[in-house]
Amino acid sequence: MNIHPMHLSRDFQKYFQCNLGEYIRKLKVEKSLKILNDFESLAEVALECGFSDQSHFILCFKENVGITPLKYKNILT
Repeated sequence: MNIHPMHLSRDFQKYFQCNLGEYIRKLKVEKSLKILNDFESLAEVALECGFSDQSHFILCFKENVGITPLKYKNILT
């Protein structure tokens, strides 16, 4: 893109009201909402969505959705 990382980071936060890392995590959680019922374990969902492990996935999910993925999954069924 030929943009300095500091310039990109500053402008990104100005337009999206969050930093680049937070935005990427939100996208991963949004993906997990769509595929949560397609996998039996939360670890599989976490890996499919690009999280390094299940505990990080659960933490990010709860921060963005307000409840754990398991509670959300139980609501859907």
